[in-house]
Amino acid sequence: METHIHRFQVGQHSKELLDRFLSVRDAIYKDNYYYYAENDTHRLILEYYAKRPDYTFECLLAENKGRDIARVLVGRCDAYSFGIFGFFECENNPYVFNQIMEEAFKVSREQGSREIFGPIDLNAFHNWQFLTQSITSERWIGDPYHQSFYPDLFFNAGWGKGESSFSGVIKPDHHETLMKIYPAVREEIEKQGIVIVNLNDIAIDDFMKPVYNLICTNFSAEDHRLAPVDYDVFEFQTRNLLSYMTDPNSLWLYYRDDELVGFLSNYHNFIDRVCNPDNQKKKPEGNEKNQPVFATKTVAVDRNFRGGALFKAIVMGISDYSMRTYGHPLAWRRSNIKHDYIRKLSGMSEITQRYITFKRPLV
Repeated sequence: METHIHRFQVGQHSKELLDRFLSVRDAIYKDNYYYYAENDTHRLILEYYAKRPDYTFECLLAENKGRDIARVLVGRCDAYSFGIFGFFECENNPYVFNQIMEEAFKVSREQGSREIFGPIDLNAFHNWQFLTQSITSERWIGDPYHQSFYPDLFFNAGWGKGESSFSGVIKPDHHETLMKIYPAVREEIEKQGIVIVNLNDIAIDDFMKPVYNLICTNFSAEDHRLAPVDYDVFEFQTRNLLSYMTDPNSLWLYYRDDELVGFLSNYHNFIDRVCNPDNQKKKPEGNEKNQPVFATKTVAVDRNFRGGALFKAIVMGISDYSMRTYGHPLAWRRSNIKHDYIRKLSGMSEITQRYITFKRPLV
């Protein structure tokens, strides 16, 4: 039987197809230790963006002999200069891959795109990129989770590389160098009247909106693939993340005259609490020993403080805390190197994971 591609938009008349679309991940990964179902969250995301006037997208579902074997979302967002694909899943079959992606090209052209780029699950705020390399078999919470052969499907089909990002940990000798200059950098921001508070010092409701505003002014679709997101969506996702943070220094907020001028978010790798909450799964043996256990996810600094001491003080401060508390220097999660200091930081680090997007012209 020939593979049939179902093509649909998210709405009241597509509930059955959407249920099947969301269930594809369960069918593939349900027996994997590090997998946890996100169907309800993904449904909310899809339904939310389906109502936004700045988004247009369709879902494709490949069926063969009564079995759903591949899926992809294809869309446009006013914030992006290209078409996007996301929510990609496929069996290891180049023929099936080519079938569903040829249909994706057709849809993307109809939407007016001249290039398709991804994976982006509608917005990098939620999920994007493929993981291409890792020094550990352990899954980091927040990292892309997919079958290891996905990048090869795209490479072998002639797709070009899009954007790369990396995770890493500062090498001990570079950490020591940073610590020698940290006191002077810290003194400089103190002279500017900047003070630091953590999760023990402030209520969530008091910092959530200022953090949201700082993110909106610091991160863009062009530089970070972060499209605008409504505050209630940001709050829902952020509160969920905060609920897993056990160290009050998972969040540092930098204030001057009661105005938020910077923040830093960090987290433990709480993947086991999410994928194995009842401890019924047997964790696979791996090479997790001596891996970082506490990592930095996001750093944002007010535009008026860029190029100064604040960003350096944030990085050096968390590297100092991480070494004293967890026995390793600053570990950082999925950063691109467009920022000059991040580029320098990557040169001082051991790269632990690499990620990539793919792109393809449609003309």
